[in-house]
Amino acid sequence: MFTKVTEEEQKKQAEQLAKLTMKVQVLINVGGEFYDKNDNLLENAHQIAQAVLDGAEVKLNINQPALVLKAIPTRILRPCIKNLIQITFPATKETVIVFRCNDDVEHQLAQIDTDNNEEIIPFLSGITITLTKYNIPSFNKATTLHTLYTPPTLTKKQVNIILDVAERLNNSKDFYILLGDEISLVYNMPMNILNILGENVLSLSALSLLEVIMVYATNSSAVYRQKNDCIKAFNIPLEFFSNPDFHFKQSKDDIISNLEALLEVGLIDDYFCEDDNCIIDSHLIVKSIKQYSYKQHIGFYRGLELKQQEYVYTFINYVNWIKNLNYFKKDDETGKYTTYRADKLTIPLSSLIYNLDLIKYKNDHVALGKMLTNCLQAGYKCNLLIYQGLDEIAPSVVKNLLQHRDNFKDVFVLKPNKSD
Repeated sequence: MFTKVTEEEQKKQAEQLAKLTMKVQVLINVGGEFYDKNDNLLENAHQIAQAVLDGAEVKLNINQPALVLKAIPTRILRPCIKNLIQITFPATKETVIVFRCNDDVEHQLAQIDTDNNEEIIPFLSGITITLTKYNIPSFNKATTLHTLYTPPTLTKKQVNIILDVAERLNNSKDFYILLGDEISLVYNMPMNILNILGENVLSLSALSLLEVIMVYATNSSAVYRQKNDCIKAFNIPLEFFSNPDFHFKQSKDDIISNLEALLEVGLIDDYFCEDDNCIIDSHLIVKSIKQYSYKQHIGFYRGLELKQQEYVYTFINYVNWIKNLNYFKKDDETGKYTTYRADKLTIPLSSLIYNLDLIKYKNDHVALGKMLTNCLQAGYKCNLLIYQGLDEIAPSVVKNLLQHRDNFKDVFVLKPNKSD
């Protein structure tokens, strides 16, 4: 029985074949040789592409000096290798760098593997890759500009940088390291960390320290951690904390004090500050740094300029958690899931005052009214709550909210997300 192929499907298949044919030809141009499973040489790019799309496995040999880079060294070396031939294979998530070099450079690169048994950046005289429809490579622009006869030359400057990175990776095997010299000031704020921040009161000083740690984690090799990889620590130099762009002014004693606060609420597991470094263990940060997050700019908490007490920052974190947390609802008919976000605060006041560490005031409606007023005003200022003409929470309102669990959402009205 034959399955009818629609005109649209035929067009899509033709486009796939044309794209892969072009890629195969580029690989042939840079010295690639293709062989079938019987080791017969294949020379026609179109036929090779068609065979791969039909499900065949084709062996690709590139007889040129090459470096094989995993994701982390690729990220670090990206600025200095952009003019070299880069071929990235999705199955292994490795990038092969092809170039020409003289005997001195080749001898230098050979030292990487001699000095490092784990082959952090393997140097090979040639490579062999199995090409399938699930392992079709991608290239950088330089790959299409060169041929077998004119590969780019690896310069002395590039060699020194590669050797330096290899040594740095080898010396930092027990820690997550920064991926480059340029630090993004926007960090990932994972939902499970924000959840903890919305349930525990931390000082502005401790929150500011956490931001610096999150910046380090977001810019570190932890973002490339795989599920089965062992969890490592962050080894943060004290000079990192003094980056002028952070506007972070804490002494070593201040940092240690605030690390204790983060330890107490479970954001970190352990820490050790010695000489000019802080070694910080946090399974929570490592596991969540690449998971569902929203972006936050360093200095977020300080920039709020909230003059109230520390519990107000906890309230802001809680509301941000609610606003950024995705929920999934399944359609019974189609079986498809729809993503949506909360449109109201369902927390009862009794739970909120526990999160804000205000439980000792549960019978003092006047004190609770003043504290809730601070939270309300902060919500207005941060553009998280809708202003409904209410400027303060009277004791009578507090009493009502304690007696009726569902009424909190009518006083603290969540502002809709922009995408809503």
